Amino acid sequence: MSSETALKSSRKACHEARDLFFACADANGEDTKKCRTELKNFEKNCPASWVAHFIRKHKFDKYKEELAKEGYLSPKDVENSQ
Repeated sequence: MSSETALKSSRKACHEARDLFFACADANGEDTKKCRTELKNFEKNCPASWVAHFIRKHKFDKYKEELAKEGYLSPKDVENSQ
C-alpha cells in the first residue's frame, strides 16, 4: 500500500468515526456521555489536533444554527460559512 493510499484510508476512517460521533451526539441532545464508544473510536482514528478542531467546528456550527433560528443570522449566512 502506498503512503498516499494509506493516508487516504486513514482520513476516511477518521471522517467516518467523526460522523458517527456527531450523529450520536446530535441524536442525544449533545449529551456526549451517551456516546463514549463513538468518542473513543473518533479519538483512536483521528489525530488529537483534528479531534479538537472538529469538535470546536461542530459546536460553532451549532451556535450559528441557533443564531439563525433566533433571527440573528440568515440561513444563507450559516450555509456560506460552512
